[in-house]
Amino acid sequence: MKKILLSLAIMMMAFVSAYAQVPTVMMYQVQIKHGKAAAQNVTVEMQLRNSQNGPSVWSQTFELKDVKNSSVQNLGLDFGDKINFSTGEYWLATIVDGKEMGCAKLTSVPYAIVAKTLEGVLTSDELVGKWSGKAEYKDEYETIYYNYEFKNDGTFTYTYRRYFKQELEKSSDGSGTWKLNGAGSLYVNGVVDGDEEENVVSTYYDREKKRLTFGAGDSAFFGDQTTVTKQNDTTAK
Repeated sequence: MKKILLSLAIMMMAFVSAYAQVPTVMMYQVQIKHGKAAAQNVTVEMQLRNSQNGPSVWSQTFELKDVKNSSVQNLGLDFGDKINFSTGEYWLATIVDGKEMGCAKLTSVPYAIVAKTLEGVLTSDELVGKWSGKAEYKDEYETIYYNYEFKNDGTFTYTYRRYFKQELEKSSDGSGTWKLNGAGSLYVNGVVDGDEEENVVSTYYDREKKRLTFGAGDSAFFGDQTTVTKQNDTTAK
């Protein structure tokens, strides 16, 4: 009979640089013992539950080929945006070839996964892409257009256009590098119209509307509480 040993129930995420996309996969290790000399095919199903004996709220199945006895298997649990880990408690059950081998309570979840469910907190993979916004001041006959493109390699570009009575009055261009911490604070280092700038601004992201607001601050890149919306083309590389 196959047996499974949860090898310290190791849950971890690989290190990623500040420029990389925030991962949604949590790595989980299991050690499988089937007691046979020949390698075996094994089906492992991982279930997430709200209680130890409750129904599954998420599951993922792995078809493991040629598993040697006592070998350690690395499973990438992709929760995506389906689970809000910031509320409630969760248990993770391991089922091997249809038989449950244990159900352990999750005592910690990588912050990058939790951040994706927190209201207003922007993550790096959400930031990557093209953004645009417009501010209109009808009494002053003025319209301002903002455009940003944040790329996976940690660089970005910026354009600013201000029109007065539909005539271009001022334009500004810039580019540089960006980093985003776990709290959604955006660090930029670049050049705007020939002038160097290094600054940190807060962000608030409305996931439903895909609308991002940069906090007020002394920044040529973001002005005073600029709001932009993500465009359909989010394939920036």
